[in-house]
Order: sequence, then C-alpha cells, then structure tokens
Amino acid sequence: NNLTAAQLYLARIYFQGDGVEQSNTKAHMWSNIAAISGNQNAINMRNDLIKILKLEEIKEAQAMARKWTKRNDEVKEEEEVKEDIN
Repeated sequence: NNLTAAQLYLARIYFQGDGVEQSNTKAHMWSNIAAISGNQNAINMRNDLIKILKLEEIKEAQAMARKWTKRNDEVKEEEEVKEDIN
C-alpha cells in the first residue's frame, strides 16, 4: 500500500542521508513501522540494520516506532469519532 511504501521510502532516505541527516536509528524506526504491514523489503531492511546498530540504538529506534505508532493510532481514533458524529 502507499503508506507502507512512503514509510519504507523514509527509511531509505534516512539510511542514505538523502536530504536529511543520515540516521540508521531513524532508518530502523521507519523500516520497522513499514514492516508491521508485512512488507518483505521493509523486513529485510530492518533486519539488515539490526546487524549494524548497537543494542542501545535498536532499543531507541523501537521506542520511537512505538511512540509514532501509538500517536498515529490515536489520530485515527479521533478521526473515526469525528466521522461518527457527522
């Protein structure tokens, strides 16, 4: 889906430092989020990043992914409530 493709694109941008400060931690975060949908490319990228990141960096990336996912879920719930009201 398009959302997963965009998330994987962000992961690649952060991995390459293309227009953003290079960050393997943020690349892991976005590939992890994209991997939730089962996207094999995202899963492969996340697994490759695990091989080069320190344990502390992986934990940080996972925490960022959980925070983003939780916030995104909250926004979706708010939008659903608004739709129910209208």
